Amino acid sequence: MSQTIAPKPSSDRGEPLVSIIIPCYNAAPMIERCVRSCMTQSYPNLEVILVDNNSTDGSIELARRVSADCGTPVHLRPCPEQGQNHSRRHGYACAAGQYIQWLDADDELTQDKIATQVAVMQSRPDVDIAYGDWIWRFHRDGRAVYEATFRSGQFDDYLMQLLIDNWRPMMTYLLRRSAADRLAQLEAWDLQSPCMTDREYFSIAAVVGMRFGYVPDATSVYNHWSKHQITGSVTGSQRAWTARRLFDRLGRLAQEQPADRLHDHHHLLLAQDWDRLRAAPVRIEHRDNALVAVLLQNGDKSIQLTRPQARALQAVAALKYPTVAETHARQVCRHLWRYVVAKWNVDGGPPDFAGVTRVMAKLVGLTPQEADTTAIPAIPDQTVQSDVIGVSRLLNTGMIFLPTFATIRIQLRVLFNELDALGLLVRVED
Repeated sequence: MSQTIAPKPSSDRGEPLVSIIIPCYNAAPMIERCVRSCMTQSYPNLEVILVDNNSTDGSIELARRVSADCGTPVHLRPCPEQGQNHSRRHGYACAAGQYIQWLDADDELTQDKIATQVAVMQSRPDVDIAYGDWIWRFHRDGRAVYEATFRSGQFDDYLMQLLIDNWRPMMTYLLRRSAADRLAQLEAWDLQSPCMTDREYFSIAAVVGMRFGYVPDATSVYNHWSKHQITGSVTGSQRAWTARRLFDRLGRLAQEQPADRLHDHHHLLLAQDWDRLRAAPVRIEHRDNALVAVLLQNGDKSIQLTRPQARALQAVAALKYPTVAETHARQVCRHLWRYVVAKWNVDGGPPDFAGVTRVMAKLVGLTPQEADTTAIPAIPDQTVQSDVIGVSRLLNTGMIFLPTFATIRIQLRVLFNELDALGLLVRVED
């Protein structure tokens, strides 16, 4: 049953209304802090649309209790069709705001997040979608045990950020109503997508030419608290299927855009292979000062490798499960990070993030000069505000997202393509 709690009149100071849309399905351990973060916003003219997607754990009752005495109107809207994108579409249909804030029921907004972004967007009519900084917070047994802060910057080629998956969570963004309306027309919240939904939504915005603007100090909190969250509950084959559909869709939209909007690097990533891969059974040997891969199923065949190719092949061979090249690249970056940090510790001297990254780049065949060539674009990363120990801890969480090492990850894709052409990678059928 639809319900509105604690309505208030629109602000008499003329601030535009911001609609915060929160789909909720069984988020009881986190929903109170999520709703409270909305209630304590410094921005005065808000409405919260809480979409109940068949929760059975008391989430909605908790949200109702937290918002009962607040000055912000909270609209409770049931959505019987199961699924996060059903809920988002349903919530958007109820929203009246001139700005749209998407928020998952287990995440949070810092107090000035919306006020800071609205102020910038009111003065910058050229910006369709604002984005900010974020904190990745990990919980265990009901308490926060670790967090990492990610600082962004103005990324003028925001499509490249999304194609390489320099990911940031959905609540870091604030959209103009005109942008959200256009995305609704494009059905950017795809009802068939089981995962990667926020990447799809904002990638569509970028490929059709919407303009993204960075707002410093507009900070959000992305909470990781359960292995049953969507990011950790889908299979590798589901993720590969979703990525293939997403990039096919982006490719079709790209063909409709002006020719000068996308360059070769965009098209290279749009055309990437989404088959799941594993390393062929090989043994790597040194022969006459060269590295060769000996195919174990064909002992007479050996293939000469460059050192970067050999490192990439060894790293892929060490991985437990076959997966798509994008995920392999992240996992190989983890492997290289651990290798470099361990060696640095043995050799003495405390490493720093930049130093470790430079060594990683050399290991995959990049030099500072080559990162600026047409072969490998230099992709700016978000900055992790942490020391090497903290970054190592973050990489060891096992999360598949890794909004760092973008240029290295593109180079790894190049190496995987070379290994595939040499017959050293094997496709795995779903």
